[in-house]
Amino acid sequence: MSTLMLENELKAIEDRINEFAEAITSSPEFLEFEKNYQLIQQDSEAKKLLRDYKSQAPTQSSCCGSGADSSKGKAAENPSVKKYLASEEGIIAACSEINNTISRTIGFDFAQTAAPSSSCGCC
Repeated sequence: MSTLMLENELKAIEDRINEFAEAITSSPEFLEFEKNYQLIQQDSEAKKLLRDYKSQAPTQSSCCGSGADSSKGKAAENPSVKKYLASEEGIIAACSEINNTISRTIGFDFAQTAAPSSSCGCC
C-alpha cells in the first residue's frame, strides 16, 4: 500500500472521527451534562461538595457502584450536585450504548480493549 493511499485512508478516518465527536457533543445527554457542569463551576459550595464526594477513596465494596449510595450524604442533597450526578449518569449511559454499537460492529469490546485494568480488582 502506498504512503499516499495510507494518508488518504487515515484522513478519511480522522474526518469520520470528527463527525462522530460532533454528534456526541451535540447530543441531548452531552448538552445536559455540559450545562450542569457549568452550573457546578459557578457554585462554590456545590463544587466543594462534588469534589469531596468524588475524592472519596473507592473501597472494594464501592468500586463497582455498590455501597456508594450511603456515602453521598450532603452532596446528594444539594440540587446542583444532584442534577450534575444525574446528567453524568446520563452521559455515561449514552457512552455505554455507543460502545455497545461500536463493539457489535467490530466484533470485540472496544472500550474494554482500550481501557486500563481496574485498580481495585473487583471489575
